[in-house]
Amino acid sequence: MSLLARSGWLMGITVPLLSAHAADFAPDRPGMGSSTEVVPRYASMIETGASIGGTLGQSPVLGLPGLLGRVGLKADDIELRVGTPGVVVPFQGPLGATPLQVGMKWAGGDAIGWSIVPMAGVPLPGNGDPLGVLSADLEANLTWAATSQDWGLWGMGHGGAGRDAAWGGGTAGAWYNPDGVGLYAQSGWESGLLVGGGGWWEVQPGVQSDLGVDVWPGLPATVVVRAGLSVQR
Repeated sequence: MSLLARSGWLMGITVPLLSAHAADFAPDRPGMGSSTEVVPRYASMIETGASIGGTLGQSPVLGLPGLLGRVGLKADDIELRVGTPGVVVPFQGPLGATPLQVGMKWAGGDAIGWSIVPMAGVPLPGNGDPLGVLSADLEANLTWAATSQDWGLWGMGHGGAGRDAAWGGGTAGAWYNPDGVGLYAQSGWESGLLVGGGGWWEVQPGVQSDLGVDVWPGLPATVVVRAGLSVQR
């Protein structure tokens, strides 16, 4: 998979995975996957970010994903999700884009949390190739936290397809968050073997920032640095 394609795909799924310390504020960022909590009933959350990276020795790519909007529904274990289109900006070459996405999250569990996240890529009005945009992705997540809630483990797997491509992968990792400033490490297979890590900071109640780095080892390696923000109201 080319770096441009990989960057666009990453923008589509990495609005990812670690739960914040409080159960009623659980951003999907950072990491790969999604948290195993939903937004509280009738509350809303906006998550966004940016990434920059590339294969060493080649021109880098800037990723500007659209906003991910999450809205808690009357059912306490379901949320509505809408992802606005994003842009992939190579420093050399043509622009790329990610589609409008709509879906939901269904979450539950106690000692082991779980969530299932079906999402669909849909064309915007006036799109000249609507069938080329249509796609579907199904993601499943598991999390476990120590009794102290200071650290935990997670795993994620997903797969999907569109008219022109199919994809799948999974990651697993660990997080440590004793006081609102957390760290995480992850590894898995996403169009290739990857290792990564980073951290997040709960700036104030309902506001979290994050920073992470993912590396696809190889000759040459691919490195992507990403930063983001999550806000719940």
